Amino acid sequence: MGIRTRGFCSTCCRPGEVAFSDSSTYAIKLTNPTGAIEHILRRPIRPLAVTEEMRHAARERRLEAQRNRQFTSITGGEPPPQVQTLVSRLRTAQTAAVENMQFFTEVPVIAAVRSTWDGALWVERSTEPGREEPGPIDVLTPDGRYVGTLTPGAAALPDMPDAFGPDGLVAFIDTDEFDVPVVTVRRIPAEIR
Repeated sequence: MGIRTRGFCSTCCRPGEVAFSDSSTYAIKLTNPTGAIEHILRRPIRPLAVTEEMRHAARERRLEAQRNRQFTSITGGEPPPQVQTLVSRLRTAQTAAVENMQFFTEVPVIAAVRSTWDGALWVERSTEPGREEPGPIDVLTPDGRYVGTLTPGAAALPDMPDAFGPDGLVAFIDTDEFDVPVVTVRRIPAEIR
């Protein structure tokens, strides 16, 4: 479930409104400042059924990540036998947990919901599990009218923005090769605001 505070618009939005979705359907719920749901924004997009191939691929990705994880000793040498036994048990338990993973029957429809400075909503749709590229982004006006769909990866929009500012400013938060957070601020073109 993604919960984001909603921006303000002088004509239709009030402070304290929240937009959220349970992501199993395309239904964005908008609450008023008291927490009561006032509107539900819907689009007729069906969820993708989870297949056995998807389950297998998800388990394999997790197992591969576990195989690539290395434990190191802070003293630099071989860890004592007790520590090696604990690490072995941990790996066995993690492998068993991956092999027994439970899956929901459907892939979530919504991956993320963000609010712009003026109260419009950007709704990123999910992609098939295991795919690296982000999903398409639907833009909705503050009153819920569908404006259009953006395709991330273009020069103007590399990904879903992490934050929106005034006059088309957006912020993207990434990490560099040393896992240090890097914030990039851009001004997106007026036609995709």
